[in-house]
Amino acid sequence: FLLQFQMLLLFFLHSSSWIAFLSAEPPNLLRVGLQKQMEIERAMKNYLPEWERAIVDDDGLFSGRKILDSLVQNSAVVSKECSEDVKLIVKSLLEFEAGAVKGNITLTNFDRKVLLPMLDSSGRIGPAILRGHILFAGHFSECINIDYVVEGRERHYNGAYFKVSHDVAFRDNSVNGSCEGLNFKYGVCLPAGCSSADLNVVFKPETGDALVVNSVCDIQRTNDNVPELDVGFYVSVTIFGIIIVIGILAGIVDYFFADFAEKAGVTKSLGWRLFMAFSLYTNISSIFDVQNTHKDGQIGPIHCIRFFSMSWVVLGHFFSTYMIVAANPLDIFLMGRDFLSEFIMNAYFAVDSFFFMSGVLLTFIWFKNYHKNPSGTNSLVSWIMFYIHRIIRLSPAYYMAVIFYTWILKQLFIDKPLNMNIMYTQDYCRETWWIELLY
Repeated sequence: FLLQFQMLLLFFLHSSSWIAFLSAEPPNLLRVGLQKQMEIERAMKNYLPEWERAIVDDDGLFSGRKILDSLVQNSAVVSKECSEDVKLIVKSLLEFEAGAVKGNITLTNFDRKVLLPMLDSSGRIGPAILRGHILFAGHFSECINIDYVVEGRERHYNGAYFKVSHDVAFRDNSVNGSCEGLNFKYGVCLPAGCSSADLNVVFKPETGDALVVNSVCDIQRTNDNVPELDVGFYVSVTIFGIIIVIGILAGIVDYFFADFAEKAGVTKSLGWRLFMAFSLYTNISSIFDVQNTHKDGQIGPIHCIRFFSMSWVVLGHFFSTYMIVAANPLDIFLMGRDFLSEFIMNAYFAVDSFFFMSGVLLTFIWFKNYHKNPSGTNSLVSWIMFYIHRIIRLSPAYYMAVIFYTWILKQLFIDKPLNMNIMYTQDYCRETWWIELLY
């Protein structure tokens, strides 16, 4: 009875304690999505008249055209390249508008290659504001593909994608309480000669007195948040590169020379076994091998539980990503009335089954060893080695995940609008990575 109680306690600690620990984890995707829905609902209740006016007249939103006009008026405080590019496109825009008034529109090559794509790819207030639509992304790839050779200068005229955050109540950004919490966000295509620093000098009071009365809260340019390549990046790439090269070499040797090595009698040596542990050929074959699935000693239902749990995790992550970018997020709450949506609304618990399986397998294996050697399995030394072995098994994969996320992952988002997302910008792993490595 005491032994059964001991193992029940071990199972409970291994399963439930992790669930309790992870309940205090930082916001995950699903939680971020749900929080956004609630913020939108509160903002709509508080600022409904302002949102209704925006539907009729979007003059309150600082559009790409207003930003260009403001930059021209304050060209003395922005960089030379920015001033030069902005004046060129505003001049073209005024000529286009003048021709439209006269009913005689003549498009130049610059208009077709720069002006129209820049205006077309910029976000603007669209439908479903009353259903919580606050993100107007525009078209990223159309913007950055702008590349025009300006006659008489070496520098090309390129487009750059910016994300502008706008006060949700259209208040001046110098007013107390403005720009806090939820904001309208829209993408704007502007000349690549302008930086986010140029725009913030003009629009944001934090950098001094705003030169233009506006409700712009923040302006980001693609890659503003991508960290510089540092020692951590090069060390991480080197570590991963060495592992990949060893894995490939071990796989080649394993596939072509395994029989020769067995005849030579070296397959039982420690060096050979360590080298073969990296073999991509053996490891991939083992992962996809299902021949031993039903052999004695296997717990069959575990495979079924694992499959449905993985499917549930994928469903939850897909839906949470959709919640963050949906054009009608308030309609998502209506899904909660559908019985089948319980799988999505309760996706928080999708990983609990993994903790359950881990506890079951751990207890199952311990009992197998106990029946073979009761005194040795239940000794103090055995329990100490039990935890040491657990840490040794977990650490390599866990350390690789921390290292990859901290120093490599963000570099993969260069030249992508994803690097302006809050899940990307609010990350402190570069300061706390050593805490993570210490568990």
